[in-house]
Amino acid sequence: MQHLDTEPMRAAAALAAHLEWIARDIERWLELFADDAVVEFPYAVRLGMPPRLAGKPAIAAYFRRTPAVFRDLRFSGLRTYPTPIST
Repeated sequence: MQHLDTEPMRAAAALAAHLEWIARDIERWLELFADDAVVEFPYAVRLGMPPRLAGKPAIAAYFRRTPAVFRDLRFSGLRTYPTPIST
């Protein structure tokens, strides 16, 4: 069993938090981001949406409506495969 303090295990915990909070607690979800975080959507231009959100305020403004949109979103049977970080 991997030690819980390894990078892959922290990444797995962050992914689990992301999936849990994005649909139910957007303010808590936003705490996962650094102030200078960037979210990119390569496909968004074709949908008439911004391809890049730079900074936590921009990410917050875009995603604050997410809980209403994803109200009943639930993930089940997910499997994660933490792997060592290559150097």
